[in-house]
Amino acid sequence: MFSYAIMNENWMILSSVMLQPECDRSFYTMYEGLSQRYTAAGVQKANFQWVDRDCCAAFKVLQPGAQDHISWDCWRTSEAIVAQATSGNLANNSASRLKFNQDIAIKLDLFHCMWWFTRECVSEHHPLYSSFCQFLFAAFVVVDQSDLRRLQEAYTFCRISPADPTKQHIREHCRTKVPQPRELLQRIEDVLHHFYLAKDSKDVPLFKASMLRVWRIQRIYILRGCLSNPEVTEGILYRYGGTLQLNYTKGTGAAVPIWIPLRGTSQQEGFHLHQKKWVTGNRVSCELFQAQALTGVVRWNFQRLVVLMQPGVELPAVFDPC
Repeated sequence: MFSYAIMNENWMILSSVMLQPECDRSFYTMYEGLSQRYTAAGVQKANFQWVDRDCCAAFKVLQPGAQDHISWDCWRTSEAIVAQATSGNLANNSASRLKFNQDIAIKLDLFHCMWWFTRECVSEHHPLYSSFCQFLFAAFVVVDQSDLRRLQEAYTFCRISPADPTKQHIREHCRTKVPQPRELLQRIEDVLHHFYLAKDSKDVPLFKASMLRVWRIQRIYILRGCLSNPEVTEGILYRYGGTLQLNYTKGTGAAVPIWIPLRGTSQQEGFHLHQKKWVTGNRVSCELFQAQALTGVVRWNFQRLVVLMQPGVELPAVFDPC
């Protein structure tokens, strides 16, 4: 059995199903019903959706068996591959496009894309593993420089020396973006080229041989723009969460904004952990399981309203779990 859930930008569950097998046709009824709910509530349908896989038909671009004969001598992306990956119909043909919104853009979640790279390291305990993860994340994510300067000024105001913000503060108080395809491709290639022959003191390489196949697939996703931030007006990827007095210091100079990211599927993992609390076992009637599922979703959505910290917010009927 597979659990599939759809969240809105406030991490509230719009629809959740348990299905087997997990194929594209299995989602038709769910997306069709979700479309009807949006139409009935008079709410504009979402234009972007982040998924953990199957964001586009990247595998159709690859020739069968070709990935098995590539070597690190040709790790750079050739112009032929670029032209092949970016030509033709780039639209996604999943159920969400056909049954929910014909104009929706399907994006690949950054966390799961990075997971495909890190799992091709020989071990998490390899001496170079931590450095590779840091370089890879820095290649995928660009920090907004204006937000970073504002945070550094707050450090100086609070007399924190040196004024070098921590990763935790950068994540909470600075917006980030994933560069456009050509720039992103170059940044990732530079990191891979730096580590592809790296070995530890015992002559153990960092990468498995299968990293070549993974890179051949993932660069198609990169070239097709599945990972890059959509070109939209500012504010769609982050929600303003108020301000925080850094280090409990009084004064406007210590006030830094809190930015809550809306993109990605990280909150989905939290919901899957929440599901384990209300699934009592594998021997239960359909009626009882549906009641448990409904109660679990209601509790999850109510907690999301608490996290929003907006008491006066009125959500349209499309978000009503009942």
